[in-house]
Amino acid sequence: TVAALRLKKEFPSLKVVTRFHGADLYREQAPFACQPLRPFIAAGCDRLLFVCRTGMEYFLSLWDGPWREKAQVAYIGCRPLPRCEGLRLPGEALGLISCSGLIPLKRISLILDALALLPAERAVDWHLLGEGELRADLEKQAQALQTAHPNIRCTFHGHVPNPLLAEAYREAKAQLFITTSESEGLPVSIMEAYSMGIPVIATAVGGIPEIVEDGQSGFLLPPNPAAADVAGALERYWMLPQQEKAALSQNAYACWQTRLNAGENAEALARTLSDVRKGEGCP
Repeated sequence: TVAALRLKKEFPSLKVVTRFHGADLYREQAPFACQPLRPFIAAGCDRLLFVCRTGMEYFLSLWDGPWREKAQVAYIGCRPLPRCEGLRLPGEALGLISCSGLIPLKRISLILDALALLPAERAVDWHLLGEGELRADLEKQAQALQTAHPNIRCTFHGHVPNPLLAEAYREAKAQLFITTSESEGLPVSIMEAYSMGIPVIATAVGGIPEIVEDGQSGFLLPPNPAAADVAGALERYWMLPQQEKAALSQNAYACWQTRLNAGENAEALARTLSDVRKGEGCP
């Protein structure tokens, strides 16, 4: 982006659009918490794109200046994936799934702690897709959990290539997605779950509350939940009549269909870029 803005000085007709996400956006994720040249970038770009509204407001609050008229939310979205509703019969173990790096940021051990709090009559079949530095420790914790609680089954799948993701979800008979991450932008993993009609339990961090409506498409946890909070969200799902569980699934899919469809969002982004080229303002 900085190189493009320097070229713009030589070629004034050049248009520059940049998207902020992750360490580009959040100071605490950047090396040494240093984000140089942000006012220079904000002043010189023709449009500032953000993957969620929360991220946009974060940037505008951090870097003072008349940038709001250039700022725009542009959800990324994901491709459609085969639906997963109805793969498990009522009375079967709950098909719980996570797709996450096995790193401290994701707080996977919190999910295991929560499963340990469930009553013996609550059977859970939890599948975790992902790899990372904590895998050995988490597998050890999971083994101890399963030994003490025969109603809980944990399966670590390791890294699953994205083209095989839908197959893995269907083989797991996923009914409910869960993430307890301490920091997020707008997770593609939630978008993918929604596209398969899977409701979500997630921490209310980053842009997650923009797409997870508590009690409608899933359940929101506090930003720093205790294991009892996570177990309580699982219990909320269990206590729902089958008709309301089906409604959660339909609402999750509807959110993907109307807001998180990558094809439609790409077309919207193309229109934005066309507007920038023509010198038209933010919608």
